[in-house]
Amino acid sequence: MMAWAPVSSSEITEKPLDREKLLEFFSKQTGPCGKREIKRYFQLDSADGSYITRLLRDLEKDGLLKREGSRRYILSDHLPSIVVVDITAIDEEGNPVLVPTRPDFAALNHSIRLTNDKRHGSAPGVGDRLLVKLFKKKDQFWGRTIRRLERNQGKIFGLVREHTGGGRIEPVSRKRKGEFLVAQENLGGAKEGDLVSCEVLEGRVYGLPLAKITEIIAHQDDPRAIGDLVLALNEIPNAFSKEVLESIKITSKFSLDGRKDFRETELVTIDGEDARDFDDAVYATPLQGGTKGWRILVAIADVSHYVPMDSALDHAAQDRGNSVYLPDRVVPMLPEELSNGVCSLVPGAERYCIAVEIDISEDGEKLSHSFHRGLMRSAARLTYEQLQEAKDNGHKKSFPIGDERVDALYGAYQALHVARKERGAIDLEIPERRIILDEKGACSRIRSKNRLDSHRLIEEFMILANICAAESLMKHGWPCMFRVHENPALDRIESLRNFLKTLGLSLKGGQSIRPIHFANLLTTVMARKDARGIQDAILRTQAQAIYSPENIGHFGLALKKYTHFTSPIRRYSDLLVHRALIGAHGLGPDKIEKDSTENLGTIGKHISMTERRAALAERDAFDRYSAALLSQQLGKKTGARITGVERFGLFVELDEFGSDALLPISELGRGRFRLDEKSRALIGPKQKVKYSLGDQLSVFIKSADKQTGSISVSLFSSFRNSSRRNARYKKQKPRR
Repeated sequence: MMAWAPVSSSEITEKPLDREKLLEFFSKQTGPCGKREIKRYFQLDSADGSYITRLLRDLEKDGLLKREGSRRYILSDHLPSIVVVDITAIDEEGNPVLVPTRPDFAALNHSIRLTNDKRHGSAPGVGDRLLVKLFKKKDQFWGRTIRRLERNQGKIFGLVREHTGGGRIEPVSRKRKGEFLVAQENLGGAKEGDLVSCEVLEGRVYGLPLAKITEIIAHQDDPRAIGDLVLALNEIPNAFSKEVLESIKITSKFSLDGRKDFRETELVTIDGEDARDFDDAVYATPLQGGTKGWRILVAIADVSHYVPMDSALDHAAQDRGNSVYLPDRVVPMLPEELSNGVCSLVPGAERYCIAVEIDISEDGEKLSHSFHRGLMRSAARLTYEQLQEAKDNGHKKSFPIGDERVDALYGAYQALHVARKERGAIDLEIPERRIILDEKGACSRIRSKNRLDSHRLIEEFMILANICAAESLMKHGWPCMFRVHENPALDRIESLRNFLKTLGLSLKGGQSIRPIHFANLLTTVMARKDARGIQDAILRTQAQAIYSPENIGHFGLALKKYTHFTSPIRRYSDLLVHRALIGAHGLGPDKIEKDSTENLGTIGKHISMTERRAALAERDAFDRYSAALLSQQLGKKTGARITGVERFGLFVELDEFGSDALLPISELGRGRFRLDEKSRALIGPKQKVKYSLGDQLSVFIKSADKQTGSISVSLFSSFRNSSRRNARYKKQKPRR
């Protein structure tokens, strides 16, 4: 029998699989796996079998995997007793969030909390690296500091306040606690009220850390200050280099030159009223020849024609990954000459496009599709509201397209909607809120965005086009950047089932959960008062969709093949798919070669990150604008719905504003409250009071900090009692 030997470092570099990748694979599984599943997932052959075996035994020996049966493994919950960790954030309770520096330990995704320990100086902050001793108590890992290894706070963003001999910095991030001092010579010209970026210096004065201002972002009273700050906080590129701008080549002349002519087809763009770039246009008509069904045409701006591969413009677009949409601006992936100009499908103008013609049956089944490079002319720019009004009440004479076109669009949509329900796609009705700015750039109100059938129509047309793109690339063996959405993790499903049980509900499917089980549950609870709370709980079980060259399907949409094809102006992933389709269908230059897959994995991780970064920035901007609005309405009563339950209190969404706020546990009343994990509730003394996910409350706005976006509220009864106590206190005579 051959002796087992550990895997050498040189061997790892030669293989497509290493410890980190294998641990990441196991972290996504809902049960034990063996070599067969690993080979299939990483597309390895039988010659790699002995290497996989040795790698598995390595990880088992280190305690990171444990064996289930003779040849199958699952992720262990083992961490070494002493480990190096980084503090990556501060949670809502003010506790440091610890993450092991070793990727294989970090992949275990354990929550580690830090014990209070005054023997090692001041409290550690974000950026600190610690050597800690771990111990486990009640299923929670705790770390006790052995020593600090290094201090690397990174950038600090804050508001400048005057201070003797210089200034002080109030952090503008909820993850930062405590102020910083700035000496006069390190102010860099900053004045009271400026929002700035700083670097942390060694040493302390009066117990406070020192900082040096490196950039003045804006003054807090500047109408664009929130947007400027959000972009700086999230490190989002905001300006194109001179090299990129000079590389743009735009021609005002358009020619067919082998393209298909769609100029006489009544294609229309349908977007929100505030849309600034139009990258997709649609058309539908009944099938001819006695076949019942619809022909759909989806035409997308041919961005690949203007963005040469490996150019400075291409590198800038890849670096940004996507456009970012804030209430006061758009930070585009491409320069405005392209995004709002020659690539935008404005009405009446000739534009290059890549189009897909799709035939579907009357019940929404796809019959055939074909891709073309074309030349089009948009017949109209419609808003969702305009199209819905035309459908519901009939179009006016001034409406740019006739009833026949409107009816065909909705007829095709209804067929696709039936097919969507049939396959069991998860359809969460989460309302959207929009910040409305006044003429000075301040938030004047927050408006709900109603979801209309016209929104769903465009969504279904785009999903269908994306499916066609994925199928074509897989059929021709061309590289594809898939949009993938993994199955929910087993522990999250179990947690959801425990929660549903407290409501007298159940989630079917056992261990083999499918999207239709969630879809059926959503249908069941639609009319319940706590439907939103249940929707939130379902949403929390879902994994985050990402970009990857490895296709594992899209769980939420109940699709085996899916990519993003329809928004190349604002998503780099779609531009990659366009280039692959050009190659797969022989549609001319600007193509990705068939064997060029080496960088897709890295690009997929990067653009998945930039997508998350944009979402965080957009939410951050919403929070700060809404906090600025609510800071003028302190004491206002409003309804609220519980969206999160924690040991320290409740997170609520304010009905009137859509803003998130914290209701601290101290505001819930007298007595001790305990957290019930299964029912996701805070339960008061003697079980008399219970606050659960989805419950409706009446609250008062207690505080709103526009610098951090933090909003806190108090219960109506708590606020009233507090007001009475304050009134009684004011009537008392002061003691001499």
